[in-house]
Amino acid sequence: MNDSNRPTVIVSEPLNKRTLAYLAAHAEVIRVTAEQVNSGQADDALARAEGMCVRTYTLINENLLARSPRLKVVGRAGVALDNIDVPACRARGVEVVHTPEANTLAVVDYTLAAILRMNRRYWPMAGHIAPEQFHKTRKQTFGRFLAGTTLGIVGMGRIGSRVGRAAVAMGMTLL
Repeated sequence: MNDSNRPTVIVSEPLNKRTLAYLAAHAEVIRVTAEQVNSGQADDALARAEGMCVRTYTLINENLLARSPRLKVVGRAGVALDNIDVPACRARGVEVVHTPEANTLAVVDYTLAAILRMNRRYWPMAGHIAPEQFHKTRKQTFGRFLAGTTLGIVGMGRIGSRVGRAAVAMGMTLL
C-alpha cells in the first residue's frame, strides 16, 4: 500500500478511459510501457506495485516476479495468457485474472461478416471495373442466400456456439 492506503497498480499497456478512471479512483496508478517493464527500466515501480494490469506485450515471468516483491495480482485485459507464466505466479502466490469473454462478440461478428462476404462474392465488384467488363463481372459475382446452406463449425465453445445460433437464425443447417 502507498501513503493513501490505496493499492499501487501498474498499467503497462493501453486501456480505455473508463477503465483507467475506475482504476485511478481505487488505486494509485503508475503508467509505464511494456517495453520499460520488460527491459528493467520500471523496476522502481515494480518494487512498489501490488497489482499489474497488462494486455499482450508485457511479459510476466519469473524475472519480473523476482523484481516485484509486493505483487499480489496480475490482471490481463484480454483473453489469452500467453505472456503470463501462470505457474510461476501461482508459486509466488500471485493471482492471475483475465477476461475470457472480452472479445467473444467481436470475433462472432467478424466470423459472420466473413461468411457473408464469402457467400456474396462481392470482392470482384469492390474495385474499379471497366465499363465493358461490368456485366460480365456482375454475372460472375451473383451471391447465394445463406438460408439452405450448411455450415460446419469446429468447436462449440463461447464463439462457435454463438456463430451456430446466428447461422441457424439465418436459415443455415449446422454440421
